[in-house]
Amino acid sequence: MKDIISPHDKLFKEIESVKENTKDLIESTFSEELLKHLNLETLENDNNSYIDSSLKEYYSDLVFHAFTTIH
Repeated sequence: MKDIISPHDKLFKEIESVKENTKDLIESTFSEELLKHLNLETLENDNNSYIDSSLKEYYSDLVFHAFTTIH
């Protein structure tokens, strides 16, 4: 996380990098229709950033993977 410029982004990433915190966020914001297709027990942090280096000053990402029942 040393490349994060914004203190807000750094705080968010620190909090949401904890699996249980991310699970709580997803459960409280995603629709029931979407949640029924997600297996949040399989939630895993990707640990990679997909932001172009020229945009890192403006954007930050936090990527998780989970198994779904959607085909």
